Amino acid sequence: NNLQSIRRLAKLWLLSDFLIVLSPGKYVRAAVNNPKIDAVFRVPTILGRDFLEYRNSNWNAILTNIAQKNKICYGIDLSQILESDGYPRAKLLGREAQNVQLCHRKIPILLATFAREPWQVKLPENLAAFGRVLGLSAPLSKAAISKSYEDILKKKEARRKPTFVQPGVELVE
Repeated sequence: NNLQSIRRLAKLWLLSDFLIVLSPGKYVRAAVNNPKIDAVFRVPTILGRDFLEYRNSNWNAILTNIAQKNKICYGIDLSQILESDGYPRAKLLGREAQNVQLCHRKIPILLATFAREPWQVKLPENLAAFGRVLGLSAPLSKAAISKSYEDILKKKEARRKPTFVQPGVELVE
């Protein structure tokens, strides 16, 4: 069961460097409500019909606010878009662009290629350009491929220290 798997992730949190949820589907809210998760990837699917002024992308302003409160990043997977073609690819691009607008400046956005084939591997500059196509500014698209990942890893290192008590509280000797 996907929901139980998302709840069990809390046990793996300190052991892992980076904990993400791929393709949460209808369990997006459960994934975003879990503060132990670092990022959520592959949120939009090609299923479902879009409305005239709104894309049916499994993400909304409420989920953005919850992710902001729990310090969860929104991730965009380039391989999902590369593996689709034609109308499904256009749907995914539109839905990702809408999600970028919703997340813009509220939560960090991550860009990644979960490449399964050698032709899906892309340069960081290409990923940054793809972020600009989706609506990110140049500094945010550069941060989406480097700084956001570094911030997550620094946060994990700080939590692993024996002097850490809780966020904002640390033992001083």
